[in-house]
This record gives sequence, structure tokens and C-alpha cells, in this order.
Amino acid sequence: MEIIDDWHMSAMQGTGSSASVARDVFVPGDRAPPLPGLLRGAHASAADAGVVEYSYAVFPFLLSASVGTVIGIAQGALESFVARAPERAVSFENPAPQATSPVTRFQLGEIGMSIEAALALSRDTVAALERHAVQGTPMSTEERIRVRAAVAYATRLSTDATTALSRIAGATAFRRDRTIQRHHRDATMLSNHAHFNYETHLGLLGSFMRGNHPRASATAACVVPSASRRHAAFPVRVSRCRIPLQSAPRWTLLGRR
Repeated sequence: MEIIDDWHMSAMQGTGSSASVARDVFVPGDRAPPLPGLLRGAHASAADAGVVEYSYAVFPFLLSASVGTVIGIAQGALESFVARAPERAVSFENPAPQATSPVTRFQLGEIGMSIEAALALSRDTVAALERHAVQGTPMSTEERIRVRAAVAYATRLSTDATTALSRIAGATAFRRDRTIQRHHRDATMLSNHAHFNYETHLGLLGSFMRGNHPRASATAACVVPSASRRHAAFPVRVSRCRIPLQSAPRWTLLGRR
């Protein structure tokens, strides 16, 4: 395994999402079941059959788990703005603190409701996923599409809220030691990630609502198989998986045998 030092970004620097390359790695066939089963929430582990933690539909689960990041960024930006508002003047002509401005109060209320709406969407989505995992039932195509749309919309709401806060926070908010400018960059980058693509996910929902029932596609990621039979494998992101498929099975995520 080789970790390539190629994560040189202006945002989300702390994720350390460097590309990893696997060369001449052998994965036994019984440790790599077909990917379609994994994406449905199925697996080859008899010991984990029916265990809720291993019964989630993988792609909707990954999307729902990821959206909390951008919502948290928006919440952090709001907290940072509120903390600075009592000491910041709105303009040179008006020395009154920004916190006393009726316009600012309206803006904060609107931004706060956007973040709450994103949080409510994400909670409803997670609840639906958990319900299927507990009951051991598969998600329908419509449900998968709605998960994608909800995650994309929650991401847009959170990103717009963060952008609005940076716009009314003044030029000093973009000092390197201020957190709002970092929140703004991180949220903007996340919203541009393919998994959160607003137009794609909302377009898929709109197509479904018009009667076109496309198959909700799922994006696969390479994950490292477990080295232990006592503990479930922790999904490790291996971007740009370069294992020739003709010479090695797909990597996947397994629990106990």
C-alpha cells in the first residue's frame, strides 16, 4: 500500500484524503463477495446476518452519514457569527453593534431556520434508513432516490446558510484566524463533491416524479477488508483503486465470519 501526498487543497485540508494505491495485493475470493449485494445491504457473513449495523443499504448510508459534516459546518459558522456580532459595528456611520440591527436579526432568523430545515431533513432520512435496517427490508428505488435528493437539498441549505453568514460578517471575517472564512471554504468544497451534486440528485427526483423510474445508481468505493474475524471491518477510503479487476477480486466490507 502506498499513500500519495496529493491532498493540497484550499478547503477540507484536515481530512487528509490522499490517494492510496494498492499494488500486488491479493484478496481471497471468500473475502470479496459481489458488490451489488453489498450495495443492497447484504453480505456473506453468517455471524452478522440480521445484525442491524450490517443491514444498511451502503450508498444511502454513506450519503446520510456524510451530510452531517456540512450541517455541522453551518452550525459552527452561525455560532462564530453570533459570538462576534456584539462587538462588530455594521458600518462607519453607525457604531451600534451588529447584534442590535433589526436587519441582522431577521437574517439570523432566516439562516437559523435553513440550518434547522437541513437538520430535520437529515434526521428523517436517517430514521428511514434505520427503519429498514431494523426490519431487515430493502429500500425501494423511490426511497433511494429520495435519500439522494434529501442529502443534496440539506447540503444546499447548509452551504447557502454558511455563504450568507460570511457575506454579512464583514471583511474581517476573512482573516486567517477567523473561523467563518474556513467554514465558508469547507462548505463550498463539500457542496461541489459528486456525492452531493444538487442538480443530479434533484433532477433524478424530478424525473421520478414525472413517471420516469430510473434505477437509482450507487457509487462504489474500495474499502479494506477486515484483518480480524472478531471485529467488523472499518471502511477505509482507498481512492483511485488501481487493482486490475481481472487479476484480483473487488475489495469490499465484511464483518465477522
